[in-house]
Amino acid sequence: MNTANAPVTKEQMEAFAIRLTDGSPDHDAWLSIIRYGLGTLLENQPLFIEIVFRESAKQLERKGITSRVIADEARAIFDELGLRLEVASK
Repeated sequence: MNTANAPVTKEQMEAFAIRLTDGSPDHDAWLSIIRYGLGTLLENQPLFIEIVFRESAKQLERKGITSRVIADEARAIFDELGLRLEVASK
């Protein structure tokens, strides 16, 4: 992601998340894009969370699963990306 064109406002971040998620033909393509830009995305964690949760909702829709919620799918995505949450104090 070019930092000169990086999304800054909440609206820009949401628009970027929508374009990235809706523009991916399937989950595997989405994972490839995320893995490629992961370093940059982790620098903007609110944007990264927005993107993961949008894809989580899309995955539930693709699978037609009504017994799971977005948080279940987000956890699965974190597993696929090999990520875990850590708490750090400043």
